[in-house]
Amino acid sequence: MGLIRIFTGRNLTWVWCLLSATVIAIPSLFFVPDLNMDATVYFNAMNTFRKYFSFGDLYKFITATPTILREYKSYPGATFLLYIISKTGLYTLLSFITVTLSYFSVLTAVSSFFESKKTYGYIFTQLISLFTIHYLFSMSVVRFYLAVALLLIVTFVVIKKSSRKYIILFTIPALVHPGIIPPMVLVLGSMLFRKVSNKVMYFLIITIPFLFSAGSLIQKLNVNGYVGIQIGKLMRYVNKSDLVTMFTTTKTWTIEAIVVIYLLLFIFAVQINKNRINNLDIQKKRMINVAYYFSAFTIGISPFNIIFIRYMAIAIPFTLAGFSILLSNKNIKGKNVIFSTLILIVIISILSNSDISYVTFSVRPIKALGMPLFETIKLITKY
Repeated sequence: MGLIRIFTGRNLTWVWCLLSATVIAIPSLFFVPDLNMDATVYFNAMNTFRKYFSFGDLYKFITATPTILREYKSYPGATFLLYIISKTGLYTLLSFITVTLSYFSVLTAVSSFFESKKTYGYIFTQLISLFTIHYLFSMSVVRFYLAVALLLIVTFVVIKKSSRKYIILFTIPALVHPGIIPPMVLVLGSMLFRKVSNKVMYFLIITIPFLFSAGSLIQKLNVNGYVGIQIGKLMRYVNKSDLVTMFTTTKTWTIEAIVVIYLLLFIFAVQINKNRINNLDIQKKRMINVAYYFSAFTIGISPFNIIFIRYMAIAIPFTLAGFSILLSNKNIKGKNVIFSTLILIVIISILSNSDISYVTFSVRPIKALGMPLFETIKLITKY
């Protein structure tokens, strides 16, 4: 009973979330990436990085080199992490850290904003949160999905603490991947609103496609500048390039359609409860504002399939936090609709994670998950 109290206590809920995330991430330690996966690129980079005595020496190299490694100067946070891990020789630690933080971020999305931890609604929502992570993307597309996890965690901390001094934490995900800066700006902007605004929501849905379409023009105007370079990278996921064609399939469009429906249902849930939301405390209103406007933003970029798939990894955890606030309120309308809406996440997860069956692991995931228990039993029986 003592252990149960420890892990269900309000102040130590994050411990339970972290332990759960760590266990779920164990199979990633045995991940063997294919040649065409992003993780292979990172592992090869670490082979080079480990040769340098200090991070300063490494950074001088990547700044001067004419090779593809030069792009790592745009990702100082991720590059530093790769350098540290390269010294261990266990490169899959990179995947393990990203998967752990990804699951930790979605578990805390629910635990931080769901008032009562002793209800079936909390258990149900927390179980649903486990379906929000794309396991392969978290293992392989490490830089971006690590930045996503860090953005989520930092957002929850800043909102819960309600102090401006914590805003500096947003530099952490930005240092890991500059592609997280547009979502970060939207998050910060959303926190400034005191009430849910329909005008802002419609503005985001309607104007975002035009802003992304104008990216090519902005790139030409500032082609040699940092902004132009970053927009150029973004345009790889927007323009009709080979990359976009390769990853645009019937399955991805199906996933996108279900996600758009899910986000629209979240917006609907907020709409029918606007008056009640306006009476909530400032922390809860800020979280719902962030989830509301980011949902609209994500719907707005739906014409651009690949960037949508990436940004939905931010939108869905935000909506989970928003739904947790709504479900914690006894007077909220449409609770049955909300629970039904959450089921869509399971469908999205099944479709998204179907590719895990094609991934190679040096130890089967089920066996890997049981290894901590087996090793503990062996240690106990040894003595």
